[in-house]
Amino acid sequence: MIESRELLELYSKHFDHEGRRPDTAVSLESLQWLNLHGLPEVRKRLGPIENLADLGSGISSAFFRLWIVRGQLGPAHVWTADTDRDWLARSSFETGVLLRGVEIPASWEEDLLGEWLELDAFDERVTADEGLQEAFQVVFLDTAKAGRRWRLLGLCNEILVPGGCLVLDDWHMAHNREPSTKLLEAAGYVIEALPMETLDDFGRYMAVAWKPLEGAAILRPSED
Repeated sequence: MIESRELLELYSKHFDHEGRRPDTAVSLESLQWLNLHGLPEVRKRLGPIENLADLGSGISSAFFRLWIVRGQLGPAHVWTADTDRDWLARSSFETGVLLRGVEIPASWEEDLLGEWLELDAFDERVTADEGLQEAFQVVFLDTAKAGRRWRLLGLCNEILVPGGCLVLDDWHMAHNREPSTKLLEAAGYVIEALPMETLDDFGRYMAVAWKPLEGAAILRPSED
């Protein structure tokens, strides 16, 4: 587990550079909650985390991989997907920078950086491979970026294991929260909003939604 002081130092270091804005990235408060409570709860419920999907690249992708090194996720495989090819490449590069100098178990070196895919390619990959259906213990969904990320809930449901954890970043945004809530509750998900635990200086907070053990179905909405 990353100590809170170390997490703060790494997060602050990431935003020391001109042009990087904390209000466009996952908040420190959300990362701290995942570090101390969210991911340990997933492991308590489901055991070792084998696959984690980050749908919306950024500093979250870097910290998920760092937590592998720290043993918090175990030798998990992290899949990062984004609609923005340039942002995806930047996130991959900056993840390498963040991990520079961090001692990595030799058995994890080749697999550590995981997969970096454009969202359509990720969708095609997991849809075509039955072994990746209901194979992810955690899916982190950036509901704010690209405006319509809530439309990905059908995909999230297809890849989450029964009982899996869907992390919903930027849950404070009503135009995403309200349609997401209807779809998730209708499918039997238990939603835990975390406004007290993860509220940041920009008024943002996240939620987690736990997939039911059976019977969850979310149709993919058609595009407008």
